[in-house]
Amino acid sequence: MEIGKTIATRRREQNISQEQLSEKADISQGYISSIERGKEKPSIELLEKIARALNCQLYIDLIPNGQPLTLPEPIVRESAYQEERPAIPTWVTLEQASAITIFTIALEKLRLEKSSLTPAEIKVLNGLVEMYREEIEQK
Repeated sequence: MEIGKTIATRRREQNISQEQLSEKADISQGYISSIERGKEKPSIELLEKIARALNCQLYIDLIPNGQPLTLPEPIVRESAYQEERPAIPTWVTLEQASAITIFTIALEKLRLEKSSLTPAEIKVLNGLVEMYREEIEQK
């Protein structure tokens, strides 16, 4: 999923201009435009501001559960991280799914900010996500 396209779609559905959205979210119009075109990857904090300005919920309307964020290019160039993230099981509660989604987004954000993760860092982060998934499955 491309978050910028989703934001643009939600904005257009509400007949809101980029300028109006930028005022409501307190983010520059140029940055909104860059996000929508996929040129910028906003932080979770900015995504939350945009979601509030669009009167929607970040982890339900902008980033549906189980859908990974798409990146413009592979961040990890080694073959260490090739596995696909499994979709969130349908039996988990919305609260649990949101927590898993937050972990997943945090991992994506870390990859973007750091540009490249070592295989050891990827293993640790994936272990944390899997540990949380297993904890949910036991409940």
